[in-house]
Amino acid sequence: MEFESLKNHKYIKVIEFAINNKTFSRRQIYNATGLSEKEFDFLRRDLFVLSATQSNHENLDIVQEWTLSNQAFFNYLQYQEFSHSVKTSREAHWIAIIAIIFSGFLSLVSILTTK
Repeated sequence: MEFESLKNHKYIKVIEFAINNKTFSRRQIYNATGLSEKEFDFLRRDLFVLSATQSNHENLDIVQEWTLSNQAFFNYLQYQEFSHSVKTSREAHWIAIIAIIFSGFLSLVSILTTK
């Protein structure tokens, strides 16, 4: 899986939605992330610290407080760190190329001016 496709992955969207919205209904998260009810049911046990009321599947519009699990939060931090390192390495790559071109230009100018 390419890194670029991870930015818009449904699971990343769920975690970002939960970080930005402490309370939400199941319907809100389905609409915001594109998850199906089945996908969310699978994920919620791993991503959230659940209360007894959050096991109720009947009403999708009940707004509840959702708490990310420690593991989900720290995994998201690792993802953010990885994302930042990829961006930084791309920038460093282009700076290195520009530095090589500039160095070659200066060497060429030095050779031409000494003749």
